[in-house]
Amino acid sequence: MKYRDYPLTLNPLPRPGGGEGLGEGPRFYMRYGIIGNCKTAALVHESGSIDWCCLPNFDSPSAFAAILDPQGGHFRVSSVAGGTTHQTYLPQTNILETTFDDGNNTFSVIDFMPRYREGSIYRCPTEIHRLIRPRKGHPSAKVSFHPNLNYAAGQTEIHLSPPFLLAHDEVEDVYLYSNLPLVDILEEKPVLIDGDKYLLLTYHEKIVPPNLGYTHEMLDKTKEYWEGWAVHCRLPSVAPEAVLRSALTLKLMTFQDTGAIIAAPTTSLPESLDEGRNWDYRYCWLRDASMMLEALKSIGHFEEAKAFIHFLLRIFESRQSQTQIAYGIDGRTDLKEKELPHLKGYRNSRPVRIGNRASQTQQNDIYGQMLNALYLYY
Repeated sequence: MKYRDYPLTLNPLPRPGGGEGLGEGPRFYMRYGIIGNCKTAALVHESGSIDWCCLPNFDSPSAFAAILDPQGGHFRVSSVAGGTTHQTYLPQTNILETTFDDGNNTFSVIDFMPRYREGSIYRCPTEIHRLIRPRKGHPSAKVSFHPNLNYAAGQTEIHLSPPFLLAHDEVEDVYLYSNLPLVDILEEKPVLIDGDKYLLLTYHEKIVPPNLGYTHEMLDKTKEYWEGWAVHCRLPSVAPEAVLRSALTLKLMTFQDTGAIIAAPTTSLPESLDEGRNWDYRYCWLRDASMMLEALKSIGHFEEAKAFIHFLLRIFESRQSQTQIAYGIDGRTDLKEKELPHLKGYRNSRPVRIGNRASQTQQNDIYGQMLNALYLYY
């Protein structure tokens, strides 16, 4: 079987009128926004549902995988009264806002993963913040919290354990803190949004229980970071907003810990339905990384290239006998491919795969791409 070794490109935000689902020609747009912090990422549907997220890193097992199977796990905030939704980013950031409007009542959900600078160190806590903010009238919302850990391969149980809801399987735990009544979240009861409400999903239990002020603090720091990154972009005169949005999305594909650059934060989204061409792109392709660095360099960003050079040097210093076209985000060479038959796949388009056998494909041009990455930086 021929393996594709470049990423499936998805629009980070939909255009009006786009069709739903793959295989529908040029009108297809997946209706998701993306949030992230350069360690992992999440896809947020325009309905307010987080349908894909791996914790704690890009290539970790999923906590939410409803995009691949309705039973894969989700984390949804929805309007009790229905109505319309609109999704956009806060200007110059990767902070996503989904607005719910039933005609009389309006509220927004502001989604982000914290990323901020503290001295010379970048902080990227493994957290998802969902700030629910009333905009008009007296809106009510409902929260549906159903993680399904480890690619939904086992049984995830959710327990009320104040001050949090604990979701756990036999291997790992995630914690949900909120100033909404935890029982109402657990039972999916409507709650009145009469002021700012927060939902904080963490991969580790907090020593000091968080509060609304902590989410506000993380929002301000994350907003400041992304605005600072954006202001250093040298944008062209043609379509500067579109270029900036693309650049911000590319920045999310960098892995803070090692400098690796992933091809995409998802796995098994099909190139076309029911053809089996469903690959895992949560790894670092040297060719794609070089092209991305060239794009960022063209708008004035070089720090990503510096980090990637260090990633390459660590690979070379390992004295491998053969250079691969793709590596794990930690530099590992074994990307053994495996199918997950218990997941139905996006729109029932199986198989769902983790790992990628394409890493063993021979491509002689990667040496030129590595040299190009070095040239771009030096």
